[in-house]
Amino acid sequence: MGKPEQELQTLETVPQSEPVKSGLDAVPPVSFSRIYSILNSREKLILGISIFFAIASGAVVPGFILLVGETINTFGPDATDDEIMDEVVKLTIYTTILAVFSFISAFIFVSGFSTVAEILASRLRKMFFGAVLHQEIAWFDANASTEFASRIAKASSAIQNGLGGKAGRVLLYLGQFFSGTIIAYTKGVRLAAVVTATIPF
Repeated sequence: MGKPEQELQTLETVPQSEPVKSGLDAVPPVSFSRIYSILNSREKLILGISIFFAIASGAVVPGFILLVGETINTFGPDATDDEIMDEVVKLTIYTTILAVFSFISAFIFVSGFSTVAEILASRLRKMFFGAVLHQEIAWFDANASTEFASRIAKASSAIQNGLGGKAGRVLLYLGQFFSGTIIAYTKGVRLAAVVTATIPF
């Protein structure tokens, strides 16, 4: 057997290595706490303030409904014109205060979550690029280098959308739900219990 045939037989007997999994496909899901852990103290403070104002902004609508209900209760047959006018003036003043507070709180939490999401996306892009530079040659054989830019852009967009406005809206709706539930059970336990029983339906 000649030398070329021996080399061919030797190559055929060498076990082929398993294909390397794609880097993004092999990464397990990451929790929100893990993502937010890369923020520094100042950025975590911005995040905390944004969370507070998102929940507070959600409590504005139940508060306005409570004010309207209290005003309607004064429109009884025994109410005088002066009493009705006083209640209407109070409702106008409180509604204006709630509107101003709603605008300020919405601006703060939207700006805060957008800022934090932009910081996280930028920092994760740098971490991803640094991780790519430390990969072995076999990793580049299984992952096309031309896809890096599109993958980074897609992941950054998903992070900004998920951790930015959407996260703020989730907290806003949670604040609205819990504040409305607390007010409802404070003002009328029986009616609130009946309404709560029909929530799934």
